[in-house]
Amino acid sequence: MHQLAFGKLGMTDQEFWNASPRDLYNRQKGYNSKVEEMQRNNWERTRWQTLFLLNIQLPKGKDFKLQDLAVFPWEKKEENNDTEKMTPETMKKVIAAMDAHNNN
Repeated sequence: MHQLAFGKLGMTDQEFWNASPRDLYNRQKGYNSKVEEMQRNNWERTRWQTLFLLNIQLPKGKDFKLQDLAVFPWEKKEENNDTEKMTPETMKKVIAAMDAHNNN
């Protein structure tokens, strides 16, 4: 936990000892999202650069499109979404369980 808090997340000693496990989890989740977004941006920028470099070499009207070069996993459409939608009743149960856990 120390390596995560001090290395990746850049927390101070005081921040670490005052943080709950949920705080650490949420900070790591946010950090991972930030890194993933930066990597996506870098890949998309690279694809744009490659597209421009290729298209200046091709005859007029025979240009490549972005998706011709690469389709990234985050661009693929989900064909089958079997995830369950959370109903208000389910949400109330989850919140009640979290409150019960936090009060113990």
